[in-house]
Amino acid sequence: MSKFKFFSLSGILIFLILLTSNSVIYAYDKDLLNDYMNQHKYKEAIELLKKDISINPKDSFSYSQLADVYRKQKNYNEAIKWLKEGLRVNYRDSSIYIGFGKVYRDMRNYSEALKWLNEGLRSCIDQDRINEFLGRLYIVMKEYDKAEKVLNSVVEGKKVEDFAYWGCPFQALGELYTHMAVINKNKILDNYKKSADIDKYKDDAQFATAKICFEYGDNNNAMEYIERAINLARGREYLNDYILLKGYILINAREYSKAEKVFKQIAEKGSGRYVYEARVGLGHTEIIKKNYKDAEMYFRDMLNIDKSNIMANLGMAWIFSGPGAK
Repeated sequence: MSKFKFFSLSGILIFLILLTSNSVIYAYDKDLLNDYMNQHKYKEAIELLKKDISINPKDSFSYSQLADVYRKQKNYNEAIKWLKEGLRVNYRDSSIYIGFGKVYRDMRNYSEALKWLNEGLRSCIDQDRINEFLGRLYIVMKEYDKAEKVLNSVVEGKKVEDFAYWGCPFQALGELYTHMAVINKNKILDNYKKSADIDKYKDDAQFATAKICFEYGDNNNAMEYIERAINLARGREYLNDYILLKGYILINAREYSKAEKVFKQIAEKGSGRYVYEARVGLGHTEIIKKNYKDAEMYFRDMLNIDKSNIMANLGMAWIFSGPGAK
């Protein structure tokens, strides 16, 4: 017997109401909004969210997202204004209190940030997300013991499946142990991997995990997560950032010819800063081949436009004071 036979008329009506209301709640294209934010097209993002609010003024989440755009522009007064509007719409929306926390954190007014987050804990059912951000705030404040206590309260007693594509608390714990200078490689990597495995459709979570694996010399996992990130970010403007990291992972894995191929592809077909970044990568492959003159040329090209570039400076240090010293 079909399970649909058990639906009551009231159940069907509720389903139809939810279905039609969702079409209003998400009147904007969420992927388009993410693209605008990733490309720093804040004007377009603001227009998109204001249009959504005009269509559905009771969607408090859109208010918090609009406030976050203004926050990223450092227009804190406008951000606070929209958060207060969202609060009037729904005082139980955790994203509003987190929004206040982000604004006041950026303003370095930590006492005000804590005030709003604690208010959110009193008002909202969704306390885990507020506590996750509270833990991150404590990290910024260098109150690591408090951060660990709060973040562990979010993850303890729960299964990984409970977080359904939300791996933020695990990533925050990874960041915490890094800041605490706890030399516990497994603890750090484990939390980042949990974050990436939960947020398996988010390219930035895969990239963050690939990067931390790379930094700790875990090349196999670094390659696995960077390949995931690249596949998820196809067509995105920042895809080359991920491909560049893949090149350095290949160098770490001593697959030099593959690394050179990756960097050459970006150097020849990329644009803007990516060309210079790829040439820095080529510089490192030239060091391996002991072609120090060519390597120096690549590094100087980058340093002429960005004197603080870490990989170019490391390359120059290798040439002039390391095994490649003249």
